[in-house]
Amino acid sequence: MSTPVSSTAVLYAIDLQSIALSKNASRRINIDWQSMADFGAAVRSARLEAGISLNQLARRAGVDPAYIHRIESNKLERAPLPRRQVVLAIAAALNLDPQATDVLLVQAGYVPEALVQLGGWDQTLARVAERLADPHLSGPAKAELREVLRILMQRWGRAEVSPRSS
Repeated sequence: MSTPVSSTAVLYAIDLQSIALSKNASRRINIDWQSMADFGAAVRSARLEAGISLNQLARRAGVDPAYIHRIESNKLERAPLPRRQVVLAIAAALNLDPQATDVLLVQAGYVPEALVQLGGWDQTLARVAERLADPHLSGPAKAELREVLRILMQRWGRAEVSPRSS
C-alpha cells in the first residue's frame, strides 16, 4: 500500500538549501532536530498504515530492529541520522510512492530523489522555490501559486499517460 502525498506537499518540503545541494545529492543538509523527530514520526505512521511490525520493516529494509526503534522513538538526544540509502530502503520497505519517498528524504535531511534525477541545477525549480520562500509574498498568493502548479502538474501527468496524437 502506498502512502499518498500531494505534489504540493513536496513543494512545501523543498527549500532553497536542498535545491542548492542538488548538484551533490550525497551531501547532507543541515537540519534541525525537530526535522528528525518528524522523520521518526513519519516512519512510524507509514509503518502502522502499512500494517507491518517494526521487526518486519527492519527485515525488509535490511537494518537492525533496534535502529528502526531509535528512529521512531523521537528521543532527540538519541535520534540516529540515517544514511540516504537507509532512508531509501525504509521507503521501499514501506512501499511508498515517489512523492512520499521525497518527503521522507527531506525530513531526514536529504535532497529529494526527484531533484537528484534532474541531473543538476534546475533554474526553473529554483525560481519556484525562491518565490514560495519569499517572505513578502502573502499566504493567499503562495496558495494561488501552489494551485497553479498543481493544475499544471495534473495536465502534464495526464499527457504522459494518454497516447500522443499526430
